[in-house]
Parts: sequence; structure tokens; C-alpha cells
Amino acid sequence: MTTRRLTIAGVVVGGAAVAAARFWPRRGAVPGGVGQPLLRMPFARGTVVVCSQGNQLRGGHTHALPQNRFAVDFAQPALDVVEVIAAAAGTVAYALADVDPESVDAGLGYGNQVKIAHAGGYHTFYAHLDGVAVRAGERVEQGRRIGTMGATGRAGIRHLHFSLHEASSSAPGATTNEAIEELVAMDLQGPREFRRARGDELLGDPDAFWLGRLYASENSPSEAPLLGAPSGALGAIVDAGERALREVLARRERLAASARERSSLTVDSLAGALSAELAADPDHPVALYLWATSVDVPRERWQQAEATLLRALASNAIPRRKEPWLAARAYLHLGSIARRRGLASSARGYFEAALRQSISADVAAEARRELAR
Repeated sequence: MTTRRLTIAGVVVGGAAVAAARFWPRRGAVPGGVGQPLLRMPFARGTVVVCSQGNQLRGGHTHALPQNRFAVDFAQPALDVVEVIAAAAGTVAYALADVDPESVDAGLGYGNQVKIAHAGGYHTFYAHLDGVAVRAGERVEQGRRIGTMGATGRAGIRHLHFSLHEASSSAPGATTNEAIEELVAMDLQGPREFRRARGDELLGDPDAFWLGRLYASENSPSEAPLLGAPSGALGAIVDAGERALREVLARRERLAASARERSSLTVDSLAGALSAELAADPDHPVALYLWATSVDVPRERWQQAEATLLRALASNAIPRRKEPWLAARAYLHLGSIARRRGLASSARGYFEAALRQSISADVAAEARRELAR
């Protein structure tokens, strides 16, 4: 049997990889017939991420705002640090670093950010970064480290907001973006192969990030895209990363189920479920919050509840663990506990913190009511 070999856009594939890879037409070419750049996952080779916001909205859009409608969000709550790398070679057109981490409006809501201009009249956008490792005007090769995943700006959970746009841009924020036509990735719910995928194939749930699909990266500096099955070594790295991430996501789903069902569970049965989660991860902020509010408070163990809520807040401050809703609700409970204990000044401080941290109109209204009492 003759082994087929094929070269497309500088990528050499052969044998089984030819049959396995999917090649998509280059729609929406810029004037001159030059299509979109072939993009690689913006993470180091072997990194596994969850698509926290992908193609779930009507009309094939990932986000509601027009400038973000084809953007994809990737999260990684199992790793303390996640390096973000260039999806294709180009020149840094814009870089914003060192924004106020407490400001949701920093960088027009996108926080620390980098834009890389590519041949053919496109640029990629990397937003909500923690650290930024490049400067405007700098030439970067594909796979070059440009920063780290963060939660700056209006991010919510720590994640990377990644998108493709026509033309270059040297200003903060996103311009109208394009649907990604070719992104090399491995969908870990499918065959264990890297292939060219369209951006609208990436699936994530904006209401429950832990239910998104998992994807792996083959991106490595100065190496051609890998299409087809990974080597044994790379496959083992991906497998280990997938196991670790799935464990974290499964725990988050179990805790979400406990939160949904707690009104129908006895305190003892809920305590049993939460004890198992805390034994596996003693500092999980959601597990600590649920224990304090659903076990300690019903049993009127006020001091224990306060201590546990403070532990939940400390753990929630760790970027990879952050749950945006948790801080305000924890402060509301702390204020109520302090008031029960006759600590009026502490109660007021907690309610003020709840108001500052609130991302919900209902929680903000409750904090105002408590402050008005």
C-alpha cells in the first residue's frame, strides 16, 4: 500500500493522518486572496484546557456582544500557572500590562491584553491576562510565550479570552471579530488526534464552565503543526493533564449539584457529601462555603461558620480557584453572623464588603437593606 503524503500551507501530513485530518475551505479571504492564518492553540504543547465559553448561543455565536461573537474562552482550574503563547507568528500590535487587578473596567473590560498582527491582514487577541511578557512592536514566532492566563478586567473566573480579527489594532479592547476557520487542536471527547477545527466546533457552557469540552494543544515553538495522533510521550502528557482537569471539573459539578439540592437534603446527609469533598480538597472554596452556610449555620455554630467562611474567602482569592459569586455571598453571611453575635461594627464592615464585591443585583440589594437596618 502506497503511503500518501500531502503538504498544505507548509504542514506535512501522511498516512493515517491524511484520512483523519479535516481540511476546511478558507472563507472570508482578505483582498488579494490571502486567507486566515492557520492558528494553533494558544497554550504550550500538552496543555489541556476546558472551553468555558464556546459555541452555545443562538446563531453559532459564543458571546452576545458583536465584537466578541466568535471569541472563545478557555479555562484551566487545575494548574496554578498557565502560560499563554502565540497562536501564529506575527508582530505585537498592542500590549497592555499591569492594570489594576480590582478594576473590572481595566482595558475596556479586557484587563491585561495582547494583540498580534499576522500576515494576510488579521490579528489575534489575548485578553484577561495576569502577566504580559511582550511589548508593542516586538516580533514573535508561533509558540512564543506572551503572558499568563489571568482574571483581569471583567473576567469572572480565570480564563483566556481568545479571538481573531481582521486588520491590525493598536488600541485596547476588541474590534468586530471573525469566525476562526482553522485551529489545530485535539478534542478530548473525540479521537485522540490533532486536527484542523473551526472555531464554531468548540463547545463551552457560559453558565457552567465545568461542563465545557476539553481540548489539548500541540503548539511548540519552531515546530510545524502536528496533525494526527500524538507521539507516545506527548500522548502521556495530554492524558495526565486530562485526568487532573477532569477531577477538578467533576468535583465542581458535584458541588453544584449539592448546592442545587441542599434545600431537599437533611443537614446530616449534606454534611456527609461535603465531608468527602473536603477530605479530597480541604481548601475548596465552594465546599467550604457550602459547609459554613448549610451545616454550621443551621446548627448555630456561629464561630465555626465564621472561621470556615473566612477560609473560603482566602481560598477563593487564589486565581485558579476563584468563583466570582462567592465573595459577596460569603460577606453577607459573615455580616449576619457578626450581627447575631452583637458585633455591630464588624457586621457593617462585612455588609459593605458584600456590596463592593457584588456581581448580582439581588446580592447588592440585600447588602443595602442590611446596611440600612
